[in-house]
Amino acid sequence: MLPAQNRLYFKGLNELRALAALGVIWHHIELYKNRDGIPSLFDTHLRRLISGLGHNGVSLFFVLSGFLITYLLLVENEKSGTVHVKNFYIRRVLRIWPLYYLVIFVSLFLVPAIAGSFEIFRDGTYYYSIIQHSPDHFSLKLILFLFILPNFVMLMGFKPVVGASQSWSIGVEE
Repeated sequence: MLPAQNRLYFKGLNELRALAALGVIWHHIELYKNRDGIPSLFDTHLRRLISGLGHNGVSLFFVLSGFLITYLLLVENEKSGTVHVKNFYIRRVLRIWPLYYLVIFVSLFLVPAIAGSFEIFRDGTYYYSIIQHSPDHFSLKLILFLFILPNFVMLMGFKPVVGASQSWSIGVEE
């Protein structure tokens, strides 16, 4: 890890990340409202705009991530004449895996256990029906998530895991 005074900083990227995050959040809020029959911008002429905000925000995150990772590897190669692949992967694992596995634990074990305590998960809602199906193929889903293959849960046609469905992007990136 670079010392604090040597950390790489690109002015403007935090703002781009914030815009991408806001687009994704707005998209999901409207999507969740739509799924539960609550009036949503998905029910208006703004559907394409809202949908595009989510998809384009995720694409922007991937582009920024690819740029920053590539840039850091090029800087390392320029300074040392090589890329320490082992150190690169150790940094990635330490940065991504702890939060990823926390989300997976919460989604697979905690959310189903406490779902009845929250209005959004009450009988008749979109998420209630998904949580009711979460025991289906539980072992296989757990294995796929543990091996950072959350995309296969969707590809195999299983119901998504509430709270972990966004992990597909980690599966793509890793």
